[in-house]
Amino acid sequence: MKFPLGIQSFKEVRTNGFVYIDKTRFIHQLANSGKYYILSRPRRFGKSLLLSTLESYFKGERELFEGLDIYDKEKEWVQYPVLRFDLNTGSYYRNDGVAKRLNTILTTYEKHYGYSSGYSNPSDRFEALLHYIFQSTGKQVVILVDEYDKAISNSIGNSSRQDTFVEQLKAFYGVFKSCDEEIRFVILTGVTQLGKLSISGDLDNLTDISLIPQYADIAGLTQEELNDYFGSRNAEFAQKEKLSESELTQKLISFHGGFRFTTSDVKVINPHSIMNTLEYMYFDPCWFDTGTPSYLGALLKNMNNPKLDLWNLDGIECPLRELKNVAEFNANPIPLIYQSGYLTIKEYDPEFETVVLGFPNDEVSEGFNDLLWKVYVSGRL
Repeated sequence: MKFPLGIQSFKEVRTNGFVYIDKTRFIHQLANSGKYYILSRPRRFGKSLLLSTLESYFKGERELFEGLDIYDKEKEWVQYPVLRFDLNTGSYYRNDGVAKRLNTILTTYEKHYGYSSGYSNPSDRFEALLHYIFQSTGKQVVILVDEYDKAISNSIGNSSRQDTFVEQLKAFYGVFKSCDEEIRFVILTGVTQLGKLSISGDLDNLTDISLIPQYADIAGLTQEELNDYFGSRNAEFAQKEKLSESELTQKLISFHGGFRFTTSDVKVINPHSIMNTLEYMYFDPCWFDTGTPSYLGALLKNMNNPKLDLWNLDGIECPLRELKNVAEFNANPIPLIYQSGYLTIKEYDPEFETVVLGFPNDEVSEGFNDLLWKVYVSGRL
């Protein structure tokens, strides 16, 4: 059994025999029920692989989907031009960080299509490139944006730089509206709602599927998927741990699972953590070890709410609508802590539309306490 640890390319996963958890029913549903989407999920939940899968689907790479749920559902397999913007790798410690990253990506696509608009501004280049691709190919363009909120969240604590990034991204994302005729499909993925909040006027045509129940397990593994895809490995691990398979499953879920992102009672397991644990057959807090988001440390340092006890968040109650509200994150960090994956939905009251939040699992609980220790006690953050 080959685990795709660190691999975010759908084509590489499929051609090299790595385990792939079939989420293609969501691909078909998204592509055939709407046009503009936005999805927030914590880091290491497979968002980049989801975008890579969408890229292969819209490029018509049917052979990669053989045996998957979508293979027989899709009848046409139309090939569209795809533009993918990965904003995760940009350097956002200078005011020109966003513009430089966007221009780097745009230069690559301009070379691919043998076109140059002559513009230097990313939004102008983007709009001109969309017009050119549509006119030269006769096909609408698919746009995939990974970590759309990265620059804004990384600039917490520097309001001047954040304002600059917001203005640049507002102009860039505003192209979606002006070029609607040339666009077939758009999805933005990220960790937080900070980006959407900051440029809400230019993203109001995007459907936010982050809390929609039918997309509860679009990212992450359900217990059923854990058993279906990793049954033989679970058996081997259980024998090593001297546990029954059901006991091992519950231990895996207690350590890496328990994430609930919608009002439906669907819980998922962090795929990065579970695959690392099954690969080495060793319980390791690998999700937290991948790094605390820098914005969260900055937020907790500057928090201005003496009534909120961060050491006792398990069981805190809040209105459901507040889970998207990060407008006053210094006074109320709960929505941002939730969006970052450190808190999850434990209970939902449909009558009052409130939720009870808590730590999803042992790994996250221990990790968050370690984070608080670094921020408030040791001063290492």
